[in-house]
Amino acid sequence: MKRKSLSVLLTLSLILSAFASFGTSAQAASIKTKFPDVKNEHWAIMHIYKLAALGVISGDSNGKFRPEDKVRQQDVIIMALRYMGYSDDDISKELSNKRFTLDVEVDDYAKDEVFFATEIGLLDLEEEKMILEDDEKFGTKSASREWASKILIRVIDKEDEIDNMEDKLGTFTDRSEVSDWAESYMNAAVNLELIRGMNSGKLAPKNNVTRAQMATLLSQADDYVDLGDLHITGRVNSITEDSISVIDSEGDVQEFDLNVTTNYFYNNKKVTQDEIESFYEVAVIAHSNTAYYVEILNKSKYQVHEGILYDVDYDDKTITLDQDGKLNDYTFMSSTTFVDNDGKGLNFSDLITKSQVKLNYDPQSDDGKIKQIVLVQAPVSKKSKGTIVKIEDDEISIHDKENNEIETYEVADDMKVVYGDKELTSAQLGLKDEVEYIVESDVLEKISITEPNEPIREVKEGFFISFSYDSSLNSNILNIRINDQPQVYYVSKDVAVILGSQDYATVEDLSSNDLLRIELDQYSKVTKIEVPNRSLEFRQLQTIDFISSDTMRMFFKESNELYYYDENTPVYVDDEVLNIVDALDENELKEGLKVDVMVSGDKIFSITVNNDYDGLITEVNLTKNTITIKSKDDTERVFDMGSNISVYRSDASTGNKNNLKVGAPVRITLDSQQEKVSKVYIKSLMWYEITDINTSYNELKLEDANGKDKKVKVNSSFLIFNQKGDLITLADLDEGDTLIGVYVGKSLKEVYLNESKSGRVTDMNQNLDTFSLEDYNGQNYTIKNVYDVDIDVQDRVEVLTAADLVLIQEIEPMDKTFWKLSNDKLYVKRKNLQNEKYIFSISSLLTVKDDDGNTIKLSDLDEGDKIEIYVTNGEVVEIVQD
Repeated sequence: MKRKSLSVLLTLSLILSAFASFGTSAQAASIKTKFPDVKNEHWAIMHIYKLAALGVISGDSNGKFRPEDKVRQQDVIIMALRYMGYSDDDISKELSNKRFTLDVEVDDYAKDEVFFATEIGLLDLEEEKMILEDDEKFGTKSASREWASKILIRVIDKEDEIDNMEDKLGTFTDRSEVSDWAESYMNAAVNLELIRGMNSGKLAPKNNVTRAQMATLLSQADDYVDLGDLHITGRVNSITEDSISVIDSEGDVQEFDLNVTTNYFYNNKKVTQDEIESFYEVAVIAHSNTAYYVEILNKSKYQVHEGILYDVDYDDKTITLDQDGKLNDYTFMSSTTFVDNDGKGLNFSDLITKSQVKLNYDPQSDDGKIKQIVLVQAPVSKKSKGTIVKIEDDEISIHDKENNEIETYEVADDMKVVYGDKELTSAQLGLKDEVEYIVESDVLEKISITEPNEPIREVKEGFFISFSYDSSLNSNILNIRINDQPQVYYVSKDVAVILGSQDYATVEDLSSNDLLRIELDQYSKVTKIEVPNRSLEFRQLQTIDFISSDTMRMFFKESNELYYYDENTPVYVDDEVLNIVDALDENELKEGLKVDVMVSGDKIFSITVNNDYDGLITEVNLTKNTITIKSKDDTERVFDMGSNISVYRSDASTGNKNNLKVGAPVRITLDSQQEKVSKVYIKSLMWYEITDINTSYNELKLEDANGKDKKVKVNSSFLIFNQKGDLITLADLDEGDTLIGVYVGKSLKEVYLNESKSGRVTDMNQNLDTFSLEDYNGQNYTIKNVYDVDIDVQDRVEVLTAADLVLIQEIEPMDKTFWKLSNDKLYVKRKNLQNEKYIFSISSLLTVKDDDGNTIKLSDLDEGDKIEIYVTNGEVVEIVQD
């Protein structure tokens, strides 16, 4: 058995006995499995029975443990020695030829243990005499929290490290009450999470320790002590009324007898045997093949492959899943079970393609074969009635009246939509329409509108001919060519015109040969006109070279183009919207001014007076004091820089022009004369997870990859977009969603639903400025290296995308030494105890490889193995064994 020992002071015989089995500390027959005064509800019951099973405690002559009694110092020494693995026989044998006297007072039954403790360095009696009061006896003195901390630190062999630990005592209001000699020991115990503050926020160093508290302190120290062959951890292979079989970390199956004396625990509470199930992770303490203590460590019984069932080959016993577009094969066995979500057994005939399934496997097993198939959701095929609650391009959500659930279905390419005897298009569906619908294999095939929420709008498509006014009917008339036949429609006074992103489009903006999609009301009047084929172009910082109010023409220097406008063309100045006539009258628009314009063909649709320009830095010339920016349309502009230019970044204080780097995405701001650059805002991306959504206050609470919280208010200056770049609201988000935040300088301006990818660079194409990325799902992508980031083949990178921004950052490997796996966490050994992270969450996409690049199991790693770990978004995604 391995454990920490104070070996520097041991003789050879002591060193040998230090590695004796824990089983020698108590015979199986003497293991205490029941204390009448420890009730099932006692807060320390699990720790008490754990130490009892280890043979550390056995109770008094009446069989009681007396959990609330103060524990005496001599009894702490006895418990500590037993916890370290020294049995009564070990101590007697070692002291058999020695005569000794103690110059502190100790009861007879504890004299051997106290002397032995001085021999191995657990106690220093000269030190103890210095801290004793005149009327105190060492042995019968009640142990204080600070004294117990000292003994505990020595038990786990951490005394040499205590002076290098971070000072954490300052967080307690009664730090001044800690004795000088105990300060470093108490600080170490707090650092190692062996001692915590009281409910009052105090450390209470002078408080006496009860027997229950001392049992808990020792029990919690097992992260730092190898408890040896008596203490086995692994996953339950099988369990019956009188036996349990456990697959340990080496993959070996160990079987133990169970009986009425066996105690079972979960989450610090006593439980019954029937709470333990196959594949639960457990800890077992056993003597002579009988388990006296079983603790459930983790109720997560399996590791899981999830996906959509693509195929099953019963001859080869292979099941194929569609996992995010990639087909992966897994092997099952004749003994593999097939159940539903509730664990009810199913026939394999119920396993049909397009089913959503989970494949459960034992990560400790060498073969990796599937032990259980769980049917999460069979593909839906049904006829039902409901109400439409959401309509998107390729999905429709319906509140099903029969099961009172909101269900979302993919829309078939040829889905039929009918109302009565009329065949409609999907564009004529409306929210809150009452419908009957047919679904086949999760795909909507037909929708019949039974009660429209609003009158059904007829939709027609054709090409614009003309627009005129009929004075006799006091109505506008639209002429449109449908199937090469002219058609005439009256136009509603409040007709909506949708033209790209133009906010103020009217019928006056329509041009010949525009393709129109029109909606007609029940009176056949046009209520909506959409122009799907018109493209609007956005042009930044165009210098007005010439304006003619008479001809309503405007010429721009940079584009060398002449455009026309009309009297309703909007001009945006700060937060105000003017029509162009007023803007010219008020001198807000004049020749020489730089503006942003939205154009289509040769017509101006909007003008924005703006001093900002967005793009990528392609050159910084400090000699000429210029900066070159390339915009989205690949146009390059050279700007003069002011003498006191300020540069703003999200992760640093304000910089200067020396901080400008080629390839960086930026927003520049010109001075008030629009002559020189006065400010540069570096754009950057950051990963966030939503931890809370407060719709009442329109707020999001976010957490970055380092665990730092940020609260943002969603308004006109902070927007949310989906992966397609469409504006969405808080109602479209859920807690746990991940977002990519776009920073402009230090300000978080907008967020996008996450489109991050991480993986290994497999190829570089210098000519096209692209590289190939294989992600941790095995999918391959071609990424545009927009900012010419310095990366090489085999580098691990994370790619964040938001709108036209792409951020590529290398994932640097961390050199670590493997320790253990516990509760789905990776533990590595620390080089020091000061602020070094040693516990890591494991991604569901984790890959593990040896130094030759071969894929291995996580269970193949042994304590002490040198490993490289790659971490993204706070989780380990890859481990490479050196």
